[in-house]
Amino acid sequence: MQQTMLHNEKSDMRTVLLDAKIHRVFENVQQHGTKYYRYLVFPMNGNGDKPMKITPYHWTILLFDVRKKNWMHYNSLKKRDGRDPMLKDATIVKIYVENYMKDRHAELKNQSTGIEILFEEQNFDAPIYSPQHAPQQENTSVDCGVIVCMLMDILVHLEPIPKTLPKTEIDKFRAGLVSRFLNDEGRSWTIKKWEARRMGKGQ
Repeated sequence: MQQTMLHNEKSDMRTVLLDAKIHRVFENVQQHGTKYYRYLVFPMNGNGDKPMKITPYHWTILLFDVRKKNWMHYNSLKKRDGRDPMLKDATIVKIYVENYMKDRHAELKNQSTGIEILFEEQNFDAPIYSPQHAPQQENTSVDCGVIVCMLMDILVHLEPIPKTLPKTEIDKFRAGLVSRFLNDEGRSWTIKKWEARRMGKGQ
């Protein structure tokens, strides 16, 4: 069975990127209910229908819509016939998250009186969809990670996800990301610091 690295029980990535995130969401829902949430967002890196011996190569985004009570999986590299080869991986993550919340449902009910619960009992098996019209990358491009970042930025601003993303917009967003990394004071390197490190004279 195909599965993402996040779902691999022996993977530290699963512990850091998935388990820790779900636990933080659980604690916030315990305290505030779901009023601060519209989406739960899970960036995914997986193989899809490729053999497991191949290193996961493709980024997609899975989200749970708190209001609509359903899951949406956006894959920028679908098959020509519209199939989503990563949907199986997304379903594995969906079930994992739902089971986590199901196991703690009674605790949430007891501690969140009068507050909407993230997953009601009847929605522990919420439907999952792969939108027929989702932004697609060019077949020869490596834009999947940038598109995932763009979609998260769109969701943060509560804007609807477009059916297409022009290549010019993708390239512009990529340039903006690079600029932010290079100008993040305290985290990015100046030329002076980079030269010092290259010469073995600094951290």
